[in-house]
Amino acid sequence: MQPEKVKSGYACLLLMFHLTWAKYSASCRTITVTDSLNLQQAIERLLTTDDGNGTVINCTSIEVPPGEHILSSQTLFTAEVGAVEIRGPSGKGNASVMCHYDVESNYTWYFGEVTSVKINNIQFHECPRPLRIDTVADVELTNCSFRYFTEAVLDMFNCHNVRLSSVTIEHNRGSGISDVSYRGNTGGASFGYNNVPQRFNALYLSISDSVFRNNSATGFLTSTEAFSRRVYTGRGGAVGVFANESRTNISVVLSNCLFEANSARSFGGAVYILPGGRTSSHNVQVLDSRFVSNEAGTSGGGLQVTFPTAGPRNSPHLVTFVNCSFTNNTAPFNGGGMYISSIRRGAVGNSVDIQSSNFTGNNATYGGALVLKSFAFSLDNSSLANHQVSDCMFVRNSGVSGVVSVWFVSAYFRGSNNLTENYGNALQVIGSVVHLSGQMTFLNNSGEDDSAFQLLSFSQAVLGTGLIISFIGNSGRFGAGIYVENQYDSAVGGSYPSACFLRHEEYKAPEEWEDITVRFSENRAILASNLYLSRLDWEACSSSFHYTFKFLKNRDDIISWPIWELGDSNVNTGYSDPTSPRLAVQTSVKTLITGNTTVRAWPGLRYTIVMAGIDQYNTSTTALARLHFRPNNATQGIGIRFTPEVIIIGPDPTSGLLTKHFTVYHEIENISSKTIAGPLGHVILQSLDTTTIEVGSAKFVLEGVLCPAGYTLLTDSTKSSTCGCDEDIPEVLLCKEDQETVVIKPGKWGVYVPTNKGPNMEFYTCPAGYCSCRRDPEISNDTCIYSYVHSDPDLQCSCGRTGILCGECSSKGEGVSALLNECVSCSNISALLILALVLADVAVLLAITVLNLPLPSWIIPFIIYIQLAPIVGLYFPPSFIQVGKYLYYVASASSFYFVYDFCLYGGLSPEMAYFLRYLPLLLAIVTCVPVLICRSTRVVSKRRPPSSHGVWSVVLLMYTNIVHTALTVLHCHNITNTQGDSSARWFVNGNQECFAGSHILLALVSMVVVVAAGGLIPVCFILSLGHSNKFPKSVRPLREALMEHYSERCRWWSAVDLARRFLFLLLVVVLPGNQVVPVLLLALFATLYIYVQPYRLKFTNLIESAINVNFLLLLILNTTAFFREDYLTFPAPPEVQSSNATSSCTHSVSGVATVSWILMPFYYLPLAILCMVLGLKLFLYVRYDNQYVNTTAPGVVTSVFSTQ
Repeated sequence: MQPEKVKSGYACLLLMFHLTWAKYSASCRTITVTDSLNLQQAIERLLTTDDGNGTVINCTSIEVPPGEHILSSQTLFTAEVGAVEIRGPSGKGNASVMCHYDVESNYTWYFGEVTSVKINNIQFHECPRPLRIDTVADVELTNCSFRYFTEAVLDMFNCHNVRLSSVTIEHNRGSGISDVSYRGNTGGASFGYNNVPQRFNALYLSISDSVFRNNSATGFLTSTEAFSRRVYTGRGGAVGVFANESRTNISVVLSNCLFEANSARSFGGAVYILPGGRTSSHNVQVLDSRFVSNEAGTSGGGLQVTFPTAGPRNSPHLVTFVNCSFTNNTAPFNGGGMYISSIRRGAVGNSVDIQSSNFTGNNATYGGALVLKSFAFSLDNSSLANHQVSDCMFVRNSGVSGVVSVWFVSAYFRGSNNLTENYGNALQVIGSVVHLSGQMTFLNNSGEDDSAFQLLSFSQAVLGTGLIISFIGNSGRFGAGIYVENQYDSAVGGSYPSACFLRHEEYKAPEEWEDITVRFSENRAILASNLYLSRLDWEACSSSFHYTFKFLKNRDDIISWPIWELGDSNVNTGYSDPTSPRLAVQTSVKTLITGNTTVRAWPGLRYTIVMAGIDQYNTSTTALARLHFRPNNATQGIGIRFTPEVIIIGPDPTSGLLTKHFTVYHEIENISSKTIAGPLGHVILQSLDTTTIEVGSAKFVLEGVLCPAGYTLLTDSTKSSTCGCDEDIPEVLLCKEDQETVVIKPGKWGVYVPTNKGPNMEFYTCPAGYCSCRRDPEISNDTCIYSYVHSDPDLQCSCGRTGILCGECSSKGEGVSALLNECVSCSNISALLILALVLADVAVLLAITVLNLPLPSWIIPFIIYIQLAPIVGLYFPPSFIQVGKYLYYVASASSFYFVYDFCLYGGLSPEMAYFLRYLPLLLAIVTCVPVLICRSTRVVSKRRPPSSHGVWSVVLLMYTNIVHTALTVLHCHNITNTQGDSSARWFVNGNQECFAGSHILLALVSMVVVVAAGGLIPVCFILSLGHSNKFPKSVRPLREALMEHYSERCRWWSAVDLARRFLFLLLVVVLPGNQVVPVLLLALFATLYIYVQPYRLKFTNLIESAINVNFLLLLILNTTAFFREDYLTFPAPPEVQSSNATSSCTHSVSGVATVSWILMPFYYLPLAILCMVLGLKLFLYVRYDNQYVNTTAPGVVTSVFSTQ
């Protein structure tokens, strides 16, 4: 039928309709809703077609005033009511209609074959069923809204002339949970056509200036249910047009509409259009409309068009889009923005024309923005669907397989089409012919394995005269510009004739294509940044050009075609000459060469192999290869997966070989029942580009090894096992990519324990200064990193140390230093300093004991702090030793030991060094005991017993150092070695077993010391109780010395003082590096001292409280700080360098961390105050000599520093 005749018939139909309406106008009536006549009553009156005078009423209008109106039941409008018009106010105020049914119904209003339906200015909401309009000649909805319907809004079927204008349909759903057989299960409006009555001709549907928002088609029916009820399930979240009509042509126009945030369970997140019918010709136009953030459960996130059948060959169905936009629509499978599909072979003649439209931010697996697809697998142009895309923009869309996908159709790209910043193959063509004319621009598209323009399965691009194609700034793994793979894929079926991937529309030979330009600029790939030719049919490209026959010999023949402008700004990172235009075009591989025979790998290891690819002309080329695993007979239960399973091979022109990386995975259902170590099988490296019988492949042996240190065997839901960073080991902070190094917590020493079960590393606290931090440029250039290296465990030790807990000096002739146990070299002449220490200690001890010099009470808190703080400070930040060691020297001197750290003699062992620390105790016993024996004779002669203040002063000065030494000697750890054996090791020297060898005697002495030091606490407490007359006279002097400084109510406090030191030292030794427990203990005793005020002098109580608070602040600052050493390290001297040539050994710290400068004032403050007070006392003594010396008792000389 000619278009002019169609228009003429349509005009006659409208004229007849208006004449009919005029004929019966005399029998029309108007019903007004009032307070006494509600809307439901007005509708019931409308159904009464007799006015009581014998006049048949066939035209009724209901006027609905502003306000809320209730529909209490469903209403059936039959043909007898004629024309129906329901109109609300056109001015101020809104007429709102809400449904409230007492019984279930299939519809809200059902208009069955009435003459016409007009609804204007009404707001419907919260109705459980749709408005059904069936076989009505004229339908008009204007300025209406429909909200919160639970089973769709409109269900129209076989209506002749339908017009929706300024309609809002939002927040509705079509669940399909009831037996309501409305078509499509759409979320908003459904328009169905099938077997239209013959009195209707040229059907028309118009939707304009309308909004469809947040509607959902959630219904899901089985195929049997859908076909039996003749409905489609969950299609068209907002609108569904089902034009499966063969007798009557249908015209559909959607103009200036907004479809936003709609969703469908199956197809067409916003709109689903089905134009079908073998003898009809349907025309659908979508004009000036926007599709925003819609979502489909399967395909067609924004819109889907499905052609179930073909129209007449000379006038097929046509769907046109003009000036539309598709933004942020999604679908999991096909067509995030739009999906065009022909589901039957006979539907290939239908067409879609997309003009001047934009696709932005859409996403789907196949065709993130647009899919043009037919299931007619043939390249016969006469049977392909002919679709057209012209002057369109595709920006920032994403698709795993194509952004614009063309499958088995004939598509024309005309005008100026632009594909910019998309992720995935910007234009993917599969088994299709695409005709390109005008300008095609591919700008800044990217994807891991994708190309800007991809031609697959014997697809062909027909180039129009004057065509300009620009590939600018695209990136991918290989073939960033154009990728061609013309191998037939049996999975999709069909038959394909040979065809070259490019053809001129006038069948010119390539040498004559000067009128076509293909530019490449700033594209980037590992291989073939411009053009990759995989499985190319060389013969087809050689013989398909009728006018000039030239057999293609190699890649250079294609490069010579005049259409290419390859340029030198493209980058191929797989080559040593990355910008060479010649390297920007590559061919497929025939033969593989590998330099590996055996690969030793654990699950998850990133391994490097050496390989190269050779093409069919025996020239170096790129290769796409797959890794296969072939197990041994003994390892049939183990499978291997490689990531990537497919790798790209490209030769380095300078060497002929290129290193490539892959990751090994084990796939096994019960990995604990089988070993992963030992020979597992062979790995076959198979080329995917080979099309001849001579398959390009290589083979090497795969040998499994256990997971490296800090890693554990992890198995995911796919039963893939890999060595991953063991998160169950709290000491492991992160694992480096080399899978050799794990970054560990500061101050920890790690050991590798090979095992298939549980953590394969154990960690122990490293003795202070034994373990080292190092600079790691991969993590930070100026941060101190503690790490364990699987291939060289001693790298975690400070330079010069080795073995368990880094407890042994690695170089011969080195010995530990006197105080800090550092490994140093020296001459034996330093041993003379031991003699100097003996002489000095004897002199001082005799002076204190003979003269009975007491310690002033106010100086005791200073002594306790000075001796305890350096012990805790050993586990402060490593750089703190640079500023903290001086207080350690003062503490050592105050306990009659060496005043600085130095090497005594070469080869000094830790055991001997700790024997020397008992030297002050030995000298005290040797010196003080004779003095006490001499004094005992005075007791026998009944003279006044002398005071024991001097002896108690020696005890107070030596107690901390001696107890710390004894507890440290007895500090042992059960440590597991690399063979899995566990034994008790001495903390100071992990290579020495506890209570064995030279440690036995030292341990026995230390146990005696600990028992004596611990027993002294209850002895002091007992001696402080009761009256002095209860105790023997020989004990009374010691009792007086114990109680000298304390108030009468706290005379037993000396026991508390000793207990505080003993407990503090016990916790510091047993829990080395733990800062929290000492803080809690110190806080407890600080509170106790402040509350009790045990000293006799208030000045002493004040000093004790101030020092405890300062000590507590110091520990809190160290506990809460997040220490990242901001100093650099420098290599050790060559003689102490590690044997591992690839790593540098840190000999010492070259700077001080910022946090150490923060801690230092609190650390040295008590010592500074003590020095100031002593200086002031000395000044007063010199100035007022006689006033500060007196005798308090026979045999007792008051110190010049006394507070009296």
